[in-house]
Amino acid sequence: MLIKGLNDSDAALDDLARVLQRIRPDEVHINLPVRPPAEPWVEVADDERIARAAAILGAVARVVSAHKRRTESRGCRGRRRRDCGGDFPPSHG
Repeated sequence: MLIKGLNDSDAALDDLARVLQRIRPDEVHINLPVRPPAEPWVEVADDERIARAAAILGAVARVVSAHKRRTESRGCRGRRRRDCGGDFPPSHG
């Protein structure tokens, strides 16, 4: 999660990019705090920092828009789960 003043600096983003390049995950989404957080000091990074995060992490991760649902961000456009991917076995019962 990208949080203003906590992990949105170039140094923090560069560190994250290096770690992600080393472990090579299949997919990484960087989310933004959109619901009221448990801690009052948590704030969404400003647009400039979000754009910078996308530029630095673009090769290894992507910043997920706060307004997209998970299925939309994966390209399923609201289809039912069983239609979105073959990685889930059909449910029984």
